[in-house]
Amino acid sequence: MHTSILVLGGGPAGIEAALTAASYHDRVTLVTEGTVGDWKHTTTATWLSCLSEWPRDPPPGQSALLDMIKRAERVQRRWMRASAEQLAAANVTVITGRAFFTSPCSVHVQQHQAAGGIDIQADRIIIAVGSRPVFPERLRPDGSTVFSFHTLDQMNTLPETILVIGEGPIGFEAVHLFSRLGSKVRWLVQPEGPKCWFDPAIDRYLVELYRSNGVTIHPGVWSDMDRTKNSVIVSGGGAEYKAALAFVTAGFTSNVDQLNLGTAGLTFNCYGSLDGNAFGQTTAEHIYVAGDAQRSMAGVYATGCARVAALHAVGRTPDPLDMSCLPVTFHDSPQVGTVGIVDAAAAPGIHCIVREFSQRNFKAEVREDSSGFVKIVWNDEGVIIGGTVVGAQAKELITTLAIMVKMKSRLVDFDSFPAAHPSMNETLLHAIHYASDLYTNRGV
Repeated sequence: MHTSILVLGGGPAGIEAALTAASYHDRVTLVTEGTVGDWKHTTTATWLSCLSEWPRDPPPGQSALLDMIKRAERVQRRWMRASAEQLAAANVTVITGRAFFTSPCSVHVQQHQAAGGIDIQADRIIIAVGSRPVFPERLRPDGSTVFSFHTLDQMNTLPETILVIGEGPIGFEAVHLFSRLGSKVRWLVQPEGPKCWFDPAIDRYLVELYRSNGVTIHPGVWSDMDRTKNSVIVSGGGAEYKAALAFVTAGFTSNVDQLNLGTAGLTFNCYGSLDGNAFGQTTAEHIYVAGDAQRSMAGVYATGCARVAALHAVGRTPDPLDMSCLPVTFHDSPQVGTVGIVDAAAAPGIHCIVREFSQRNFKAEVREDSSGFVKIVWNDEGVIIGGTVVGAQAKELITTLAIMVKMKSRLVDFDSFPAAHPSMNETLLHAIHYASDLYTNRGV
């Protein structure tokens, strides 16, 4: 068969690429090895969304664990069904099977439990096959006593004690999740940790929260693990910690190594993925790479890259994805979001203010949750260049702030613009007004 645009991958990036391309071409095909809409972070995202429903004291315990597992399954089924319906409505042809290149413009799809498979010729090919987690061999999850984000649905008993090994967003979320469930958490981090790698202000805020929930933090180099039927022992640098279960954060490697790329004339870079230009275009100009297949970062990065690649592939001239205004989020209860430059000490001429959620935020009082903060960052010209939000609805607020960064908005542009009252957006606008007054009166 022949298709104008062939998308390899049925996750968030693949769906974004296919739906975008389908707005311009009537012959778009998507090939997925699994089910369209299957996302590796669905379980974690669903579990975290439950946090706002749980009482803080006493912790919800085992019953909440079983409820979350069932809820994640329901969410996954609904999302996969909705994704398939959206693709069908856009007249995207979906083929299930394992794809690999047979020439620069041809892909063979070996369909499950079918002989022969399908050969597809394509004018443009977008590789969005995602990535998979990788672990040090001795710390590899087994779904029995050692888990990670992709095996949480195999955990059928809430542990009394758990070791969380590693940091970054996945580590922070695991610590928060298990401590809120009622497990005693020991967090094993790097010597300078813990760090989420976005904004040190986030680290400080969340660490204080975790410690208030009884989490203990142990910096070190953790390289060895012993497992028994009922416990896990992790050691390193002369220290040793034991718990009923362990959770290990992950690194990621691209799935492009499964596509027989040599046949397409492509070679891997030093990270085991593919290099692409600002539009995702590889050295073979008709082949694009997008999302985790190129670089595992965040869902917003994956879908953003996929849309840019699809627009370029259909002949549009999109702007490259602008990392300086990409809203990155993680965590829940509180939500966390950040965009652009967040460190006032990063360079001369950068300024910031921090406002607590409890300041002039009636909506937060109505919600009975006024914890959190907003940080606004601007330059000497009064242009908003970044910020951080931690608290209720931070993932929505950070997108609004990201649009301001994208449009190079000035603080004074919002001097006469109020937010809806009462709303969480008032927190953001009050912070911007406060920053604008400082900038206007003091020139900072």
